[in-house]
Amino acid sequence: MGESERKNVSQMARDAVEVTYHKLHHFLTEATWSAEKMNERRLEVMNKCSQTRISRGFSLIVDDSGHRKSGCLLRPIR
Repeated sequence: MGESERKNVSQMARDAVEVTYHKLHHFLTEATWSAEKMNERRLEVMNKCSQTRISRGFSLIVDDSGHRKSGCLLRPIR
């Protein structure tokens, strides 16, 4: 998603392998899934990689500052 210009369901479906808009939309809006199971799977995947493996003193920082922002910056009034 980081390279996609738009961050919406249509774009995510186009960028994903073997995913259609309807399948993704259903998953996000109608499918029954457990946030707890999803979190367990996330932790399992993180622990497979040495850079994200959870250990003593581990901190995971999620930062979107590397993503381009849309819109324009406001200039201060002087």
